[in-house]
Amino acid sequence: MSARATGWCAVAFVVFVVISSALVSLPASSSAPAAIAAFYDGHSGVVLATQFAGLLAVPALLAFAVGYEPTPGPRRRFLLAAATVVAVGQLVTAVPVVLLAVSRGAGDTVGLTELSELGDDVLFGGVALTGVAIALLTSANWLRILAGAVAVTGTVRCVTGALGGHVPWEGVVPIAFLVLVLAAGLPLLRRDGRSVPARRIGARPAR
Repeated sequence: MSARATGWCAVAFVVFVVISSALVSLPASSSAPAAIAAFYDGHSGVVLATQFAGLLAVPALLAFAVGYEPTPGPRRRFLLAAATVVAVGQLVTAVPVVLLAVSRGAGDTVGLTELSELGDDVLFGGVALTGVAIALLTSANWLRILAGAVAVTGTVRCVTGALGGHVPWEGVVPIAFLVLVLAAGLPLLRRDGRSVPARRIGARPAR
């Protein structure tokens, strides 16, 4: 995959995620079952549209992970594995929501909502791993710091969510992840031909 194609995959991923999360706010499992059912009954169309956008983000992220480090090896496998965890988390999050939207809130609303929230925990675990992977791949200090911050905050969000808690700044984590993917992908749009090893991206020229 060319460097530019990899960069556009990063941009596409961010666009699809923004669309999937900006149009509607889903009810939590702590909401009353009747309220959850009423929400999906009244918003099935927009919910299906946002989840479709979220599912389109999955192949974009996987393609970015493949192209970001073109040289086969442990680092490439680690980044692809981390992106795969994000993809699995996205699927586990989206499928119950799609079922609720299609059925217009019929069935086990609380159980499906809890399953979707479990997918969120998996997704944030993948976000943390992706941060670690990019930090290992790049030699740019600023990008390594950003990736490290995503790794730490993603880990905290994953663990607290799995334990049934929450952190007040958890909404910052997905935003930071999107910024990280853009920061890693946008420089690739300025490159021609085949992509180069990601550890060189953003590095300062030798003197």
